[in-house]
Amino acid sequence: MPVFNYMVMKKYLTLLIFLSFVFSLFGQVQHDYQWVLDRFVLMDFREDSLQLSALNDVTSFGSGDYCTSICNGEGELLFYSGGCYIINSQHEIMENGDSINSGYAYLDFCNDGDFPMRLNNTIIPYPQSDQKYIYFNLDINIISGMLPAPLHLYYHVVDMDMDGGLGAVVEKKQVAVSDTLGRGYVQAARHANGTDWWVIATEWNSNCYYVIPVSGNGVGMPEKQCLGGVWHDLDGGGQAVLSPDGTKYARIGGQVALYLFDFDDGQGILSNPMELTYPYDEEYFRGVAFSPDSRYLYVSARLDLFQFDLQAADIQGSIQLVGQLDPNDTFPGVGTLAIQKLAPNGKIYIASPGAHKYLSVINRPNCPGTLCDFKPWSLELPESNYAGLPNLPHFSVPESDTECDSLVSVTYPTESGMFKVYPNPASDKITVQSDGNAHQYRIFNMLGITLAQGEINRQISEIDISYLNNGIHFVSIENREGKVIGVKKIIVKKN
Repeated sequence: MPVFNYMVMKKYLTLLIFLSFVFSLFGQVQHDYQWVLDRFVLMDFREDSLQLSALNDVTSFGSGDYCTSICNGEGELLFYSGGCYIINSQHEIMENGDSINSGYAYLDFCNDGDFPMRLNNTIIPYPQSDQKYIYFNLDINIISGMLPAPLHLYYHVVDMDMDGGLGAVVEKKQVAVSDTLGRGYVQAARHANGTDWWVIATEWNSNCYYVIPVSGNGVGMPEKQCLGGVWHDLDGGGQAVLSPDGTKYARIGGQVALYLFDFDDGQGILSNPMELTYPYDEEYFRGVAFSPDSRYLYVSARLDLFQFDLQAADIQGSIQLVGQLDPNDTFPGVGTLAIQKLAPNGKIYIASPGAHKYLSVINRPNCPGTLCDFKPWSLELPESNYAGLPNLPHFSVPESDTECDSLVSVTYPTESGMFKVYPNPASDKITVQSDGNAHQYRIFNMLGITLAQGEINRQISEIDISYLNNGIHFVSIENREGKVIGVKKIIVKKN
């Protein structure tokens, strides 16, 4: 009998220790509270309001365009990397943190401190450890007849107990996946058990994905899953992202394609691929992000920001244009809407290629339509930032402002009037067929911004639209008194 009680007590104490450990992990929700961007710009989310600073002249090694960073449970910066070196909180190369990439990467890119691949790396806590982290990164190599592409997804184990608390790489350049891989798109998601992780990498020019389990036993064997459309990774200008609740995976390419998958965070299985379409201009950079409540998917495509409602009966039909850049903006070096990142403050930040200091912001991403409150170029950074935001998983679900009714939404016009507009879709010109009387016409976008206006006074009039971007626009006809006598929707689609 005493032996039985001892065994029961031992199991009970073991369970309590395990549960305490799990709960402590759940409490550590500030791993992503400090972001290091290009030129050592620091975005600090630990206070009630975002704090910005620049770590000027801290090291001879650049942080890189596509830097990622990790904090401890209290939000204190531990280390960061742009794909070339692992740099500690003193902004020095971490002990054993050099030589983490291929020779080609160092010869052509890392000498300048910059690795030119979006979403090439990410960091997760080592399961069942509060002092170790695992850093994943892609290499890049010359491949005959192809663009330079990754041949390995490496991982490195960092122990923060080493080097007086500055950390050291204790397992280096281990191979998680060996294959010709997609240029970027590395993602990680917490396992449904709350402690383990999944890491997802893509295969080059295929419809295959590697899902890698990570547990207290380390990085496991990848499972190859092939589904959905075949990707043609010519540029690596897209983005992949998992939803905060771990149930969805979205991927967009620099060459238009957009797919939404279900993800089983208990089994690590992708399923139910759905191709979504949106009006687009040819453009190298695109981005995607989920709202904090995982309901809305945001797609950035050149000058346009679209929203899909994932709870709608018809997800494709739920698309709305919720934001747009003004092509007449005069900020020097301003690029287009590209990579997105959901922040701990519940806002989505959008970076853009170009020699400028601005991020665009979705202030209320849990709100439908234009109530999401998109503000272009609304955050000015201390230094310029070329298109990069850190690639980190969701460590918790951020709180977000959901008081959507306090904002004014845009109501899109209903088509009306007896006049005709053709062809539709159109590329360079449209023909307006009306009653032949003198009228004013106005061309405007889905946000009501006037893009062109003029006069027509013939039954058949031809109007130049070659300057318009791809997407949905509207043509209204007004009489001399300014009364609208009709509105027609046109789709601009250039070859």
